Amino acid sequence: MRQQPLFTMGAVAGVAMFAIGVPAATAQAQGTDSTAASSAGGSDQVEEIIVTAQRREESIQRVPIAITAISAARIEAAGIKTADDLQLLAPSLNVSRNSNGLIPFLRGVGTFSSSPGQEASVSLYVDGVYVPQPTGTLLAFTSIERIEVLKGPQGTLFGRNSSGGLINVTTRTPREDVLDMSLTYGNYGTTEGRLYAATALSDSLAADIAVYGMDRDGGFGRNLFNGDKTGRHREIGVRSKWVWTLADNMKLNLAADYSDLRSDGGVARRVAEGRKARSGYAQPDGYYDISSNLPPFIWTKSWGLSGDFRLDMGGAEFVSITGYRRVKSHYLLDTDATPTLASEVDVRDFSSSLSQELQVRSAPESSIKWIGGLYYFRYVNGYDPFITLAPNAAPRVDRTRQRLESYSAFAQVDLPLGERTTVTGGARYTHDDRTFRSTSTSASRTIAPVAVSFREWSWRAAVNHRLTDSIMAYASASRGFKAGLFDPVTPTNVPVKPEVNRAYEAGLKSELFDRRLRLNLALFHYDLSNVQISAQFGAVAQLQNAAKVKVDGAELEGSAVLAKGLSADFAVSLLNSRFVDFPNSLILVPAANGNGNVSSVGSVAGNKTSRAPRFSSSLSLVYSTQIGDYGLRLAATGYHQSKFYWQPDNRVIQPAYDLVNGDVRLTLPGGRWQLIAYGRNLLGEKYAVTYNPSALGDIYSPAAPRTYGFGFGLKL
Repeated sequence: MRQQPLFTMGAVAGVAMFAIGVPAATAQAQGTDSTAASSAGGSDQVEEIIVTAQRREESIQRVPIAITAISAARIEAAGIKTADDLQLLAPSLNVSRNSNGLIPFLRGVGTFSSSPGQEASVSLYVDGVYVPQPTGTLLAFTSIERIEVLKGPQGTLFGRNSSGGLINVTTRTPREDVLDMSLTYGNYGTTEGRLYAATALSDSLAADIAVYGMDRDGGFGRNLFNGDKTGRHREIGVRSKWVWTLADNMKLNLAADYSDLRSDGGVARRVAEGRKARSGYAQPDGYYDISSNLPPFIWTKSWGLSGDFRLDMGGAEFVSITGYRRVKSHYLLDTDATPTLASEVDVRDFSSSLSQELQVRSAPESSIKWIGGLYYFRYVNGYDPFITLAPNAAPRVDRTRQRLESYSAFAQVDLPLGERTTVTGGARYTHDDRTFRSTSTSASRTIAPVAVSFREWSWRAAVNHRLTDSIMAYASASRGFKAGLFDPVTPTNVPVKPEVNRAYEAGLKSELFDRRLRLNLALFHYDLSNVQISAQFGAVAQLQNAAKVKVDGAELEGSAVLAKGLSADFAVSLLNSRFVDFPNSLILVPAANGNGNVSSVGSVAGNKTSRAPRFSSSLSLVYSTQIGDYGLRLAATGYHQSKFYWQPDNRVIQPAYDLVNGDVRLTLPGGRWQLIAYGRNLLGEKYAVTYNPSALGDIYSPAAPRTYGFGFGLKL
């Protein structure tokens, strides 16, 4: 099989040429907006952060939910490019890959598979629209205004229930003439271009366009089987938003996006050091080298449309949010990671989703805050085809199709009790109908269409009390779930039940010393049941419900203005996540002859859960100063993660590691042009982005090594 062709560097160069050619009709020297200036240390107070965690704009310090909110300036300063990097600023978030999908774990809760139909325990929303397919979450962060990481089950106010939390991305809204672009070149032949341009087309209409292109042609290592480079990555994405003010009380936002990603991240895999594959093969030295007879690659295309209509009715507001998204992905994966044919897959998957949400909510000035609404979601996905290759056998070709129709109704009210205390109560009822069918060249894997329905309640109750004008205490209890589904990889399996999380949290939010210091503390306990886990039993992958998990933890997040021009953001996460009851877990032990692993089934009660480090932390420092007519910004971000286990049997460990990123920007006289230097993983840490132990052996995919580069930026 031939590897699909990749982009040429012309795609990235075109971004830069388009950026330079954009007319700055009424160019204003807007080097940074107020948010950026505050985050960059240009203010003597920590920035005020406005979030939409309760589907309305309000200060993060008034919301009785643990939230990590990340501004555009912090994203830029920390060198965050995609969702994979978010854990650098949200240490309770652990992000890894599985084949062509993103695997986020939050406070120890996450999804083990990126198979079609497998919605995430930590869901993703972009401008209020749910993005269901994990292969559609490999997005580059450009034209971003803010990212919110909401912790704990989010079943009441957001369209699809999530048992672990959600990542809420808010993109920039065009308001005035802006041109913001950059072009950089780095090691491993990496060229990267970004453009954001916005303009007011009339008094009632504004529009923008964001373009991103990246080409890493050098690669981190080589495939020793054929000499090809590994670690290549090429991507282009375009996004545009149009904002109409139809009347004084009526506004419409329309957005469209498209992305095309080609990479081998997460599928270029190697046999672990000191171990042998089942065939007896041992990978030679060279941490970023692989030995695959099937050239691994991922090719994902994604596009979407969304609309947001708002009508101010005086004492209330009506909101309609509509979203449509299509994702197609093709990937080749050498599952045994050896130069001989033993076990390989050639997979094409697809998904399309349509969501419609209707809200009626209280006016911003109302003393009693309330919201109610209806939500509809349709999700069609599957494999077309999933081809399994094995020696001395004809290829097995599977095709699946799974359809979800979901209906829900929700309401929440914030009731003030006196001047300083507010009680919150909310609930959502969800009805899911799923149908599934599978055809295969193997008669045992062909099943007629089947159907199943799930009905679940989600709820949330909270109380918060303002001890002073700048200190708030809160406590909450909530129930959320992750949807049940059919197993598309092993279609004869019974459908798994919804994963349920009953969560309890208490916290303190404070701003001290005339808003020079912000400290937010959260303590939490989770009781999870029917946890959905995907495991490889011999040659058969199986999605199953584990019995029970308990999670206890504490988090401290803060921001501080340390001196004139110097600011800091920091976070610490402590986590104890363990299986209380899991009698039928996959357990792998090395084979007696050292080749591959031997699998069995047994209890792992008392073991730590997967991808749940006991301790993680981050620290970001930004220093800004003026040197004559030049502006200088120095930024550094450090992240530490303690060891964690990749699988429930607690055999394979990801050792602790530290990541350090740096970013230097020199603004030239006039405030428009910038010189840029950056470095990521400056310590050169070696760690895995995914690890897949099975009977075939201990097989993993390495994360990126040290990277650095230089370039320029333009802001008008």
